[in-house]
Amino acid sequence: LLSLIAACNSKKDVQILPDAELGKPYSARIDFSNGQRTDPDFFKVTILPADSGLSDSGLTGKWDNETVISGIPKVKQDISIEIYYLILGPVGFFEDKEQTKFY
Repeated sequence: LLSLIAACNSKKDVQILPDAELGKPYSARIDFSNGQRTDPDFFKVTILPADSGLSDSGLTGKWDNETVISGIPKVKQDISIEIYYLILGPVGFFEDKEQTKFY
């Protein structure tokens, strides 16, 4: 089994994404901004290793706050996913509008 884990960069909270199995179809929908509207021009997903067999769907969701990671895993190792985005609208006093989450 391949394990995909999530860690919020600012809070260091760790979330477990559904396990992926080598050679079997995988799909996980991620609400990376907790429902906050994001700017489509400031959205980037990096999946490593690049030859993992997984890709992102681009922005989805009512507020451009979701993406789907899917594909058929081709590597038997941890796969890291980095999502960079910009929140539109108000954020908390100590929170930055530019955010990065790691999965």
